[in-house]
Amino acid sequence: MTSRLHPSLWVMSCASVFLAACQAAVIAMPATPSATLVPPTLPSTSTPPPALPPTQAFPTPEPSPTATVEATLPPATEVGVTANLNYARDQLLDVYNPAGAGEWPVVLLLHGGGLSKTSVSGLARAISGQGVVVFVPTYASSAPSPQAITLGAEDVACAARYARAHASEYGGKAARLMAVGHSGGGAYGMLLALAGDEFTGECAVPDGSGRVDGLVGLDGAYDLMRYIPASALQDAPAEDWLAISPYAQLERQPFHPGVAFRLFAGRETELVQDGQAMRDALTRAGYPVDFTQVPGVDHMGMVGSRRSQTLLAIAELARGG
Repeated sequence: MTSRLHPSLWVMSCASVFLAACQAAVIAMPATPSATLVPPTLPSTSTPPPALPPTQAFPTPEPSPTATVEATLPPATEVGVTANLNYARDQLLDVYNPAGAGEWPVVLLLHGGGLSKTSVSGLARAISGQGVVVFVPTYASSAPSPQAITLGAEDVACAARYARAHASEYGGKAARLMAVGHSGGGAYGMLLALAGDEFTGECAVPDGSGRVDGLVGLDGAYDLMRYIPASALQDAPAEDWLAISPYAQLERQPFHPGVAFRLFAGRETELVQDGQAMRDALTRAGYPVDFTQVPGVDHMGMVGSRRSQTLLAIAELARGG
């Protein structure tokens, strides 16, 4: 990540990934006839790996709609918390649920890279106070090893399956599941919306869909190719590069009707550009998407529990609005 961005983006260094061009060996032929026969070079039978998904050409930051600085929230309801439920491998999640019976909408809240579920606990409680059941997993979000580059995507897909299977226990409506993702969590939420069923992993609930029905992105770092160290990418299987790129998955996956996106960005210039590029790619694919800037808000401020404009957007989209 560049020095302009917060260390929650996995405390990663931004690196471009280059492919070295292979140069065929040239056999020098003698100038005069020779009794030594040179056997012909056989063509290679190996299959070249897929090309790396390129990082996106970010647009110049452009004027975008700004969020309402002041918005009135309905009174918050009392919230219950169930902590440290195992949902995948040795990973745990927390559930925040409104007090009282009801058929509440359900949200999967994904923290930023290199952090944990506690980093968004205030936001989770604030969302739930608006009448939403919120599942908050800690997932593999630090810079991945080449052998496990898809592990974070597998974890969040397991969390989505767990949320669908257990939502009704907390008064939630399991038929619809929205993701909210901050920073790197925005990229993983985007992967769930586009290709969640492609990721399995060691899920406590192995059945059901790993896809979500939409995403609210908060300063999302959607172009993961920019934020993962080059050393991890160059030694990982090329297919894994494609799997964890939301832009690549947008090209590879069929259109999913009914999936909607609302993307917010603060004042971090590169993340504004990332959000605008993701908006443009989603729009070209036919998805409904809004991109909004929140004036004067830094990277971690985007998960502030008092951001009424984003809370209203999350609750509205979760309810199907």
